[in-house]
Parts: sequence; C-alpha cells; structure tokens
Amino acid sequence: MVAAGAAATIALTACTGSDAVDDPPIVDPGAPGDSPSPVPTEDLEEGEDDGHNEADAEFMVQMIEHHKQALDMSELAEDRADRDAIVSIAERIYDAQNAEIKAMQGWVDSNVDDPQEYEIDHSEMPGMATPEEMAELEDSSGDDFDRLFVDLMVTHHEGGVTMAEDVLIDGESDMISSFASDVIATQRGEIARMRDIIDD
Repeated sequence: MVAAGAAATIALTACTGSDAVDDPPIVDPGAPGDSPSPVPTEDLEEGEDDGHNEADAEFMVQMIEHHKQALDMSELAEDRADRDAIVSIAERIYDAQNAEIKAMQGWVDSNVDDPQEYEIDHSEMPGMATPEEMAELEDSSGDDFDRLFVDLMVTHHEGGVTMAEDVLIDGESDMISSFASDVIATQRGEIARMRDIIDD
C-alpha cells in the first residue's frame, strides 16, 4: 500500500472522462544550492478515489491548511534571510508545497462533499507556528531570521510528518498512502538540510 521515497510516483488518476487536468509536478528539493527539479515521474492528475475513508479526507483537508503556513513562512525569506542557502531552501519548500496544495485541493474537490467537516483550528494541528511566532519571524532579519526560520520550519515539518504517519496507519487510500510517504521522505530530507545550513 505504501510507496516510499520522495521521487515515488504520485498519480491521482482520473476515473471519469478522457481529458485529464495536469497539475504542476511535485518538486524534488535537492541539496542545498541545487536548483529545484520536478520529480521524474508522471504528472499529477486530479481524480476520483473510491478507496478512501474519513481519515484520508481529514488528512488532505487539514494538510492543505498546514502547507499554507509553510508558504507564508517561506515567502518571508527572500527579503530577510542572511544565508543564500536559507533563501534557496525556502524557495524549494514553497515550490514543492504549493504544487502539493494544488494536487490535494484537486483530490478534495473530487472526493470530499463537505470539506468544512474536517477543518480544525490551526492550533490543533501538530507543528503549526502560533500567530506570535509568525509575527516574530516577520519582524526578524539576518542571522536571527535564519535561525528562527529553521526552528519554526523544522517544527512545522515534524508536525507534517506526524500527520502523514497517522494517515498511513488510519487511512485506506492507496493514492493517499503513496502521497503521504512522499511527504514524509521530502520533509525529513528538508529537516536535515535546514539543520546542516545552520550548523555550517
């Protein structure tokens, strides 16, 4: 059921009609200093998934909101970071998670009748930065920004990994299982890279 690896195929195959809508590919974050590159697999496609349960739907709806905060954090780096490597990895995180949001939203639109049923407050999601922490990050710059960005983003990624691990246990969808495995691999890799940047 689980297809591990950040470069594993993540395809949401359309079950109705012949005109598939292509979404941007998931982006392989690469090593620090490298340019982001699309995962060399099939393009993501929106599609119906008859094999999912409520845990799968809850994961997808909540992970969209979880990812959106990572976009907000990443957008701050260009004008505030001291290290070029922080700007680079922030761009890669933004590109990867923005593409994942589009794929997840397509899945939700096709498979979840009432997404609001699964929405929860940000404070209830693991790893989410508080409004006060986000304000502190926005007000910081230079080395202070770099260190706070890594601290908050590592915590945020660890929360995302926890959510993905939970759906591997509780979910039933092969599509979501494959996607969650890729989220785990990608975010664990980014955690290691961010820590390496600060330790250098």
